[in-house]
Amino acid sequence: MAKIKMTEEEFINSWELTRKNGFLKFITLQGGLSWGLFSGIIYMALMLIFGLFMDIPTDDSIVSNKGFQMFLFLMFGVFLGMIMWFRNEKKYLKRKPYNKKR
Repeated sequence: MAKIKMTEEEFINSWELTRKNGFLKFITLQGGLSWGLFSGIIYMALMLIFGLFMDIPTDDSIVSNKGFQMFLFLMFGVFLGMIMWFRNEKKYLKRKPYNKKR
């Protein structure tokens, strides 16, 4: 069985390495690319598959534009990455308060 929960020491060591890489790199890789791009590709593939079996009307609005949809997925991924960063940073600083940046 896979180990799901980290110990406190494992989290602190892991987060220290992650935070050294920086905020922008984290939200870009963990949020924008990991979640946003992956979810956008899955969504596009599902819409293509459903489009083959169902007669889905197409509009020319910006909302139905594939590029705009991918942009929304990427932006939501970045937002999700920011939430994860601040949540992990709060958890880290609660356990190691003497590491606060001044």
